[in-house]
Amino acid sequence: MRIDVSWGTGTVPVEIDSSRVGGVLKAKTEPATDPGGTLLAALAKSNPSFQEFLANAPSPMLVVANDATRPTPTAAVMKIIGGDLDRWLADGNAGGATTAAGVAPRELAFAVATGTHRGALPHELVTIFGAEVADRHAQRIFSHDCKDLDSLVHVGTTSRDNELWVNRLVVEAQSIVCINSVEPHYFAGYTGGRKSLFPGLAGYDTVKFNHMHSLRDGSDTLILDGNPVHEDLDEATRLVTKDKQIYSIQLVLDQDHGIGFAAAGALEDSFRKAVTVADKQFVLDIDEAYDIVVSVAPHPMDCNLYQTNKAIRSGALALKPGGILIVVSECPNGLGDNTTLVDLLAAADSPDQVLDDATRTEYRLGLQQATGIARVLQQAEIWIVSSLRAEQMRSIFFLPFTSVQAAVDAALLKKGPHTKVLFLLESSITVPRVRAR
Repeated sequence: MRIDVSWGTGTVPVEIDSSRVGGVLKAKTEPATDPGGTLLAALAKSNPSFQEFLANAPSPMLVVANDATRPTPTAAVMKIIGGDLDRWLADGNAGGATTAAGVAPRELAFAVATGTHRGALPHELVTIFGAEVADRHAQRIFSHDCKDLDSLVHVGTTSRDNELWVNRLVVEAQSIVCINSVEPHYFAGYTGGRKSLFPGLAGYDTVKFNHMHSLRDGSDTLILDGNPVHEDLDEATRLVTKDKQIYSIQLVLDQDHGIGFAAAGALEDSFRKAVTVADKQFVLDIDEAYDIVVSVAPHPMDCNLYQTNKAIRSGALALKPGGILIVVSECPNGLGDNTTLVDLLAAADSPDQVLDDATRTEYRLGLQQATGIARVLQQAEIWIVSSLRAEQMRSIFFLPFTSVQAAVDAALLKKGPHTKVLFLLESSITVPRVRAR
C-alpha cells in the first residue's frame, strides 16, 4: 500500500503492507465546489452586509490578515473584496486632498498579524495578499513588530491583569476588517476570531502574559469556555474594539486549504459559527490509540520546529503509552525565531528535568511548548523526519531519520509483527479523539 505524505509543498511516498495500517486520516473536508460563491453569500447575508458595512465605515480603515505561517486563504478573499475596498477608498477621496466640507481623505492600511513571529518577507506578502493587492497597496501594507515599542499603544488592562499593548494602527483605525481561519489550537482552544488582534497585533509582553495562562487548567484544545487563554484574548479584543466598526470574515478551510466555509459580520458571532464547522471537520474520532503514529505537519505549518509543536501535541493524543510518534515536518526555516523549546530541552538531562526546571524558571514564550513535549517524552518516543541537524534533534531527545519510509520501517520492526500504524496527514490542524468505551 502506498501512502503519500506531505513534505514541503510536495509529497513523499511510504510503502507499507495494508494489514499494518490502522488508518489514514485527514480533516473531513472536500474540495470546495464554489469557494467564491461561499464567501459572497456570507458577505451578503451578514448583518450588516459587507456593502452596508463599507457604506457606513469611518476612516481610517485597517484590514488585518494572518502571516505566512497560517494557511488562511487571504489572497482568495482579497480577490473578492479588494475591489470594494478600492472603491471605498476612492469614493472618499474623489474631491482631492480634502472634500468640500473640509473632511480629510480616507485612509486604508493592511496589517500582517505576525504576533511574536518575524515580519513578512516580500515574497510572503505576495502569497498572503495576492500579487495585485501586494503591488497596488505596497505602501499601505505593514508587518507587525511586537517588540517595536514606538509602534505600540497601551489601551488598558484585562481582569487578569494583562497590560494591553497593541499596534498603533489598531488604535487609530475607526473601522477594522479581520480575515482569519479557524482550526483547533492546542492551548487557545481554536485559532481565528480574536487572534487577529490579540495576539496578532499585540506587544510582546502582552502576548507573554496571556500565554503564561497556557500552563493553567482549562487551556486546552477545543475548549473556549473556561479557557483562561481564550478568555483573556477575548476580553482584550473587546476592550480595544469597543468604539470601532468591526467586520469579521472567518473561514474554515477545504481540502486544498481554500475557502470551504465562511461566516461574516460581527466578530464573536462569525467566530462561533466557524468554530461549530471546524469542530465537525477537524476532530477525528478513533476507536483506539496506537503504538505507532505518523504525525504530519503540512505546509505551511511545517515551516519551523516551533510551529511543528502543534503536530507533535496533536499526534500524541492518538498514541499509546510507550508508543512511537513519528513527526514529519520539513522545517525549512529551522527552529523558528523562538528557541525556548530547544533551549530548555537541550539543557536538561531528561524530560523529567525539563518539567522540574520549568517550576523554577520565570515564564517565557515557548515554555509551554517545552513542557508539553517533555510530557509526551515521559510516555513515548518522538522520532522526527525533517531537514534539521541530526545532532540538534538528538540533543532534545528526538531520534532523527532521513526519510519517512526508514522511520516507519524501523518503528514496525521495533514494535513487532502485529503492530499497526496510524497516519495523521494533517496533524497540525486536526485533533484525534479516542472514543469512550
